[in-house]
Amino acid sequence: MRTYANILRATLTGISLIAWLLTSVIASAKEREVLFVGHAANVTVAKVAGVTFTMKLDEKNNLSLEGSFDNQTLFGTFDLKGKPTEGCAEGNLCVQFKGKIQLGGMGGWPKGTKTSVVFSLSVDGNTGQLLGTYHIGKLPSISYEQYGVIQADVSKK
Repeated sequence: MRTYANILRATLTGISLIAWLLTSVIASAKEREVLFVGHAANVTVAKVAGVTFTMKLDEKNNLSLEGSFDNQTLFGTFDLKGKPTEGCAEGNLCVQFKGKIQLGGMGGWPKGTKTSVVFSLSVDGNTGQLLGTYHIGKLPSISYEQYGVIQADVSKK
């Protein structure tokens, strides 16, 4: 039987590996997207909350990550661009997504509030489980950056 890891090892490029992952763990290969549901722990402020996001591969093989925290305990929505990264564990897919996190109108943040964010994610080729870290830049009235960890699993739509 072919496992995720065996197929991933047989894949030659990062983009084809991503295409395989995105089309193999969902019902329809035409969609080229995977929904992940899990938890994020912001270790800077010692809070844990739900996180939901979709990893997408468009027709030009561009990666994106769109989602949000629960917006009750941790706040923010994001739509980020990504690239595969090197040095990933064998059989895993590693991607780094960068862009802005929007906080305006949530949790008391004024409209238009946003800052930089980076997600570094690793998807296990055998289980589809995602582990990663995130880094949020400084925000108005906060003199420090924030760091956190993420754990999520593929969710069938």
